[in-house]
Amino acid sequence: GEPTYWPTDPRKVPDLLDIVVSGGISQAYTSIESSLDLTSDHSPLIVTLSRSRITVKHPLRLSSKLTDWYYFRKLVNESLTLKITLKSEEDVDEAVEMFNGTIQKCAWQATPNHEVEAENQINYPLHIKKKIAEKRRLRRIWQNSRNRQDKTHFNRAAQELKRIISKFNNDNFNKFTSNLSSTENTNYSLWKITRSLNQPRVPVPPKALSNGRWA
Repeated sequence: GEPTYWPTDPRKVPDLLDIVVSGGISQAYTSIESSLDLTSDHSPLIVTLSRSRITVKHPLRLSSKLTDWYYFRKLVNESLTLKITLKSEEDVDEAVEMFNGTIQKCAWQATPNHEVEAENQINYPLHIKKKIAEKRRLRRIWQNSRNRQDKTHFNRAAQELKRIISKFNNDNFNKFTSNLSSTENTNYSLWKITRSLNQPRVPVPPKALSNGRWA
């Protein structure tokens, strides 16, 4: 979370003033953000409820598990310039800025863009969501009562939901694979899927310690 109250007294720290209470609504379909358009010391909250799953963008990072560190080292060695005079404060600031920019640029070039598209996320239809809610309700009843009959109802609902989700996933997979082809009409979708499955894993090099051993 983040503060919503910004006191005018500099000796006080920002505090949390607003909260949102909801029930029976999944966080995947809600979005909460502060409204920074007002000029008062209070930032009200804007709550968005969506009928479909809200895709959250991941924060930008310099590296990931797919970063090619050998290529990153090569780019850094080729880009850094060590013949820089550091005789004034401006020279130091300029050198630090150039160093940070070089590291950032090389890290992004050595890290492939691997964002998950929103359409690839599973969004179950309404009848499956109702089954999920029913299973959770029966589980809550059994956890409170510890009755054997309630346990039977919960197990039956869980098994039924498992079969429904399995059939839904199989149907989606069959539909997805049936539309793949190696022609230009589908933008060579079959080749793209095959290439993504055959990508080799990039090993992460070990870290060398000061005593010459590996970490």
